[in-house]
Amino acid sequence: KGTKTVRKGINAYCSYQALNEYKADRERGKRYLESLELVNKQSDVISLMKAVEAGIANPENMRNELMLRIRETEELADEMGYVGGFYNITAPSRFHANSPKWDGSTPKDASNYLNKLYSQARAKLDRLEIPYFGVRVAEPHADGCTHWHMLLWMPARYYDKVNHLLRRYFTRDD
Repeated sequence: KGTKTVRKGINAYCSYQALNEYKADRERGKRYLESLELVNKQSDVISLMKAVEAGIANPENMRNELMLRIRETEELADEMGYVGGFYNITAPSRFHANSPKWDGSTPKDASNYLNKLYSQARAKLDRLEIPYFGVRVAEPHADGCTHWHMLLWMPARYYDKVNHLLRRYFTRDD
């Protein structure tokens, strides 16, 4: 209807009530996991909470796993003689709730926008038969708008072409 939603003082991710409910659920879940044990065939017993903490659900383990994947990917690229490029990609200002140009878009809208552009860029790279591979991580800005960190590797002769192509696609709006 042509009106903007005002978001000042509102958490970009969720309401305070939702945050409190989330924290309470996490605490209840933690207490539940701490109350259970795992027993193997040799009758060894460990706390279920310790098993969960040792897995990928633990944020520290998740971060370590990501760093391992990046290192493995970089080692493969080195073996292939590829060079790497690091890209920070964000949506245009109209997707950012803290921008005067914000048009009411949601973080999901921003994510869909970036995915659509990257799909088009990948299709172009495929048509040009430019080989590449990499790792991409999506992360929210403080206002909730998605941005990406990408590490891409490609043969050195295509490095400038890939940079030009990604810049062309991701700066199309602004």
